[in-house]
Amino acid sequence: NRRIEEGRPPFTPTYSLCNVYRNADDHLGRHNDTLTHIGPLPTIASLSLGAGRTFRIHPKHKGEAGSGKQAAGSSQGALRFIDIPLTHNTLVIMWPPAQEEWQHEVSVNGG
Repeated sequence: NRRIEEGRPPFTPTYSLCNVYRNADDHLGRHNDTLTHIGPLPTIASLSLGAGRTFRIHPKHKGEAGSGKQAAGSSQGALRFIDIPLTHNTLVIMWPPAQEEWQHEVSVNGG
């Protein structure tokens, strides 16, 4: 057992979920989580089990600077998306303001 450091509360997400991917055809379309019932700026913990998938995040605002994939014909530095590999038993934590500034998806066949 790990002892919690004195004065530091344990990590408690606002919302937690588990997704099971049976194969490369299981997917979630591009979205952001509208969780108005739990308040603004939620921290979401998402556990992925099963087949390996690609978690893709897209900035909601065009022209965000970053090192992700570039949009065809876009200005240098314009971020189109970031891919994050999800292997079995991967925990993704979406810290605030992820839901307000990003959309996410797990596309069919990782593409």
